[in-house]
Amino acid sequence: GLARRYSRRCSKMLLLERFLATDTRKAWRMRDLVIFDCDGVLVDSESLSGPRLVSALRKAGLPLAADSNAQRFIGWDAPRIMQWSEATYGIRLDSQFWESHSGALFAAYRRELTPLPGLLDLLETLASTPFVVCSNSTQPWLHNTLELTGLLPYFPMRRQISRSDVAEGKPAPDMHRLALERFGGRAERALVIEDSVTGAGGAVAAGIEVWGYTGAASAGPQQAAALRAAGCSRVFAQHEAIAAALETC
Repeated sequence: GLARRYSRRCSKMLLLERFLATDTRKAWRMRDLVIFDCDGVLVDSESLSGPRLVSALRKAGLPLAADSNAQRFIGWDAPRIMQWSEATYGIRLDSQFWESHSGALFAAYRRELTPLPGLLDLLETLASTPFVVCSNSTQPWLHNTLELTGLLPYFPMRRQISRSDVAEGKPAPDMHRLALERFGGRAERALVIEDSVTGAGGAVAAGIEVWGYTGAASAGPQQAAALRAAGCSRVFAQHEAIAAALETC
């Protein structure tokens, strides 16, 4: 009896040691913090918002061609679009413009917006790693987007950082630095996932490694090269590939 109990105890200790060794290896590989962009990374929204923004700008009097490339606006916040419009064309976009555009866009979101393929599985792999979303959208817009697409349980209020929370949006580093401060992460152990040159610039300015994502419908054929030029160390077209890469870094 005593020998049998001793043998069982040894077996349990061996299993525990193996588990702790595995857990330690995983902990060593995992990041302090993973920071996601929202539009074009969590949800496939850029293909909905870009063409509608071009149409709204044309109606506001900007001399843009009907087939203008909406990719130029990927990652831009409202203040940047307003500054560009006034500086380039001398046209000031007022609150009525934004109310009308936002209303039409959100109606489209209700009909068509979904999380990007593979995202939920990626988030599940990060169960032991803090993650947050940093978006150039305002806080109400970001919250509504997450709620509408069923992502709010993954990104409750504490995990949301928006343009409303900082003095300057991307490409300034304010959002990413706030994320590090809020979660106690170290820049050298954090990771940003971005689909835009604007967002990648914010990560680089904050001293955080950034991976590019080109799986959204809005990503053009030159997007991967543009992201690498903006400082992305790696570029992926599927969230499944990001999940696999996180297991080995």
